[in-house]
Amino acid sequence: MPAARAGYRLRLVPTQDEDVPRDVALRFRQVCAAVSAVGAGFACRQHITIGGDVHEERLALAVHLAPGGRSHDEQMHVMGAFGEEFPGERLH
Repeated sequence: MPAARAGYRLRLVPTQDEDVPRDVALRFRQVCAAVSAVGAGFACRQHITIGGDVHEERLALAVHLAPGGRSHDEQMHVMGAFGEEFPGERLH
């Protein structure tokens, strides 16, 4: 979660399949399947407010590491694979 700001609130919003662009879903599935340290991948929309005002709503991609896939090197491998496929995005 980003650094706390005054009144920062992040809420997960129900997300339908059609909320995730097909090309993003395909690439994300491919990255998750190619990296053995990834146990599962998730896509969800986030609604962010700061000080009660809507700041943004965005699509977020997240992974759950597989049992035994939590070493620093494996985490860096996941981050690197994700960064290559989605430059400029953060993995949650």
